[in-house]
Amino acid sequence: MNINVVIYRLHLAVFAATVEGCKPVDRSMEPVSSEKTTASQLERVTAGSVPRKTLQLYSVQPARVEAYQQTPILSKISGYVESVAVDVGDSVRQGEPLIVLNALEYKDSVVTKQGLIDQATAQVKQAEAALVAAQAAVGSALAQVQQALAGIDRADAELTRWKSESSRISELADKGTVTKKQADETLSQYQAAMASKKELQAVVVSAQAKHLEAESTVGKSQADLEAYKAKLAVAVSEHAQAATMAGYLVILAPFDGIVTSRSVDRGHYVQPAGSNDDQPLLTISDTSRVRIHVDIPEAEASFVDFGSSGDPVEFSIPSEPARRILGRVTRLSSSLDPQSRCLPIQV
Repeated sequence: MNINVVIYRLHLAVFAATVEGCKPVDRSMEPVSSEKTTASQLERVTAGSVPRKTLQLYSVQPARVEAYQQTPILSKISGYVESVAVDVGDSVRQGEPLIVLNALEYKDSVVTKQGLIDQATAQVKQAEAALVAAQAAVGSALAQVQQALAGIDRADAELTRWKSESSRISELADKGTVTKKQADETLSQYQAAMASKKELQAVVVSAQAKHLEAESTVGKSQADLEAYKAKLAVAVSEHAQAATMAGYLVILAPFDGIVTSRSVDRGHYVQPAGSNDDQPLLTISDTSRVRIHVDIPEAEASFVDFGSSGDPVEFSIPSEPARRILGRVTRLSSSLDPQSRCLPIQV
């Protein structure tokens, strides 16, 4: 819309002097005096009062009105239009559905990613159970090691006992106090105690090996658990991405406004923004406020003030010539337009 604006600029008060009756008095109509007028005689003039006035500079320029916000609605993804909820002239609220697209591959992707989340969740639970079992195995192996070490202590005691007994019985057998058979039996007990100790030592080594194996299993289970947790995190991220893409199937209003154009109907195949055929599907304009654009000539650009104390502006609209709308200059460009040599301002 083109309108006319008048921009006022107030200057400091100046004094303007006016002189009344500054021209010589016309005496041609007066009767000639009998007395001769001398050349040195001065004519009388009267000076008026000096008024104080405020000078005002104003500029009348054409302007254009634009919506405060205006957005072309494009699709993020490709698909067929399933429904269009609005038409030209309809008011919309922010977040209200405008267009629904049909693209099953995006919905299927969400379902697939959810399946991967469920699978990764099950693997995490399985790994946690395996870790608990491995930790229990470590405790069991450690108990076996301690039991085997306790058996070694008993075997040492038995070995010491039978060694001493064998020495004593051997001395008695040499003296003839006991029979040779008794000495041999005592020696056999000593040798059995030695064999038992070696057997228990082997059991200790085996128990220690099982303990180390159980500890390594715990480490593996912990690594598996971390790997499955990372896999679950990736699956959750991929599901969120798929859900985000599926969310683009419903195009929402970016702000409160009015539909000012529509170029799509049900069944149309739309392309994503940035493609060769990315025409706006709808246009939403926020006309609750408007921007008035005015180009000020270079000769008057330095006189314009903007902001909260900006110069007052009066608008006249061709459709309502008797109506006057007042405003102020709120913004201006920092430089002149290189083509028109004008200063763009906004009201």
